[in-house]
Amino acid sequence: MSLWTPGGEHPVDRPQPSEPAGPPPSAAGGPSPGLDDLSPEERAAAEEYARELDQMRRQLLELPAGVVVGQHALQFFDVRGSTCPSPRPGSRTPGSPSTPWPR
Repeated sequence: MSLWTPGGEHPVDRPQPSEPAGPPPSAAGGPSPGLDDLSPEERAAAEEYARELDQMRRQLLELPAGVVVGQHALQFFDVRGSTCPSPRPGSRTPGSPSTPWPR
C-alpha cells in the first residue's frame, strides 16, 4: 500500500491485526439486542422503521445523481452559513466584488 502526496508516492506499512475483528460493541458496551429481545410493540415499531428506510432508499436510488449532489451542496452551504462567523461590515475578503483574488 502507498500514500500519494504532491511530493510523490510513499510506501505505507500497516501492521496486520493479530486476531480477526469481531462485531462492533454497542453504545452501552454490551451486545446489541436482536428482534427476539424486543416486546411486540417495539418489534412492530422497528419493523415499520425498517420498511420506511427501505422505501426512502428506493426513492433515493430513483433520483438522478445531479439532484442528490446538488442537494448535498446546498446543505453544505447552509451549514457553512450557520457555523462560520459572517465578516465584519467594511471588511474586505479575497474574491469579493470590491477586491480581486491575490495573484
